[in-house]
Amino acid sequence: MAKRRDYGFVRSYASLGRDVDDLQKLMAAGYGGALFDYNDPYLAQAIHDSRAAGIPFGIWGDPNAVGNDDRAFVARMAQLYAQYNPDLLVPDLEQAYKGYEGSAGWQKNAELARLWQQYLPNVRTAVTPMGNQRDFNYEAWGPNTEWLPQAYAADSANDAFDPQQMVQTLIDRGVDPRLISPILSPAHRGVGYGGAAVWTLDDFIGRDIPKAFGPAAPSQDTGGQAAPTTSSTKSPQGKGRSPLMFLGHGFSQAPTRIEQKGLQWFGQNFGTQQAFAKELQRRGKSYAQWASQHAPAAQALAGRNN
Repeated sequence: MAKRRDYGFVRSYASLGRDVDDLQKLMAAGYGGALFDYNDPYLAQAIHDSRAAGIPFGIWGDPNAVGNDDRAFVARMAQLYAQYNPDLLVPDLEQAYKGYEGSAGWQKNAELARLWQQYLPNVRTAVTPMGNQRDFNYEAWGPNTEWLPQAYAADSANDAFDPQQMVQTLIDRGVDPRLISPILSPAHRGVGYGGAAVWTLDDFIGRDIPKAFGPAAPSQDTGGQAAPTTSSTKSPQGKGRSPLMFLGHGFSQAPTRIEQKGLQWFGQNFGTQQAFAKELQRRGKSYAQWASQHAPAAQALAGRNN
């Protein structure tokens, strides 16, 4: 059975009243467990209470809490892992770690991944990047890292992204779709995705936690990734705007777009099947496997060779 990563993030155990009532509601709603902030002053109590209640838990952390000092961040996470043995660790990587190949952000991301692999080898890891990030060094984290792309903007209570597009962005960059689960927020009213995590439990204090959407059956169109279970474009709380309003464009891998402009993948543009197959081979990947998972895109790319 696949390990679950549809956990509920917790900003502050104190905001939950320093008891497991809200954590139990999270579990009753069908989620896999709770993720506690590594910088929470009540982290030890949160973990103690979760264990006593039989609630699975992991630890998430933003390197910004230690001044984006990569070595200090990894050391702290390694110490917590040794102390508490959580189910998984979740680095929350934002602006300082983004940028295309050759940029400072790309290199900083690579250095953090190197330190992580050095001091936390074989530890189950799920990185959560900002959503829709094509300029992000996914490759540095290796083939076994799991991914929780954020399907919301800075105002997570109101600004939502399409979770399927957040997943597709990572697939386009070569991430195994079986390792991706988007994070939904309170802004995703009426929008679901199989196996999604939720940000954050604190934002549902005093109201019902939405049922977990998953795990859904794999979709052939997404190469085995769980498909969205529901979708809606209803305006949140009558504000006259769709929770998916920030998309602004269709998938970059739509066949008509590929036929016109080429394939966008790995942060590059490929005008022919031969060029893309060569790049996949350079990365140790199989074009035949990619084509079987992305048949419409492969057909459109092949058509550009004629």
